[in-house]
Amino acid sequence: MGRTALLLAVLAGFAPRWVPEYGAQVLSVSAAALVTSVGLYLGQRRRYRNYGPGLSDNNLPKNVPSLLLLSAAVSGLGVLILIILLRSHM
Repeated sequence: MGRTALLLAVLAGFAPRWVPEYGAQVLSVSAAALVTSVGLYLGQRRRYRNYGPGLSDNNLPKNVPSLLLLSAAVSGLGVLILIILLRSHM
């Protein structure tokens, strides 16, 4: 999930570039992506600390609630971006 956190942080950094074209509402995308990225990073650090022995055995338990939450957050960001794009072209 490290790559996903990095991707969301990059999105948060690039989103303000589109403020002149799509308005200040783009900052909500940036903020949501940044919050998701930081939450993902901190949760990952906690899991790595708690499941250190499983890392060496390559036997980590699946964290289904975390994966579902991440999927919902990324899907929500996509929906938010679509809403902003559609509203700006109407």
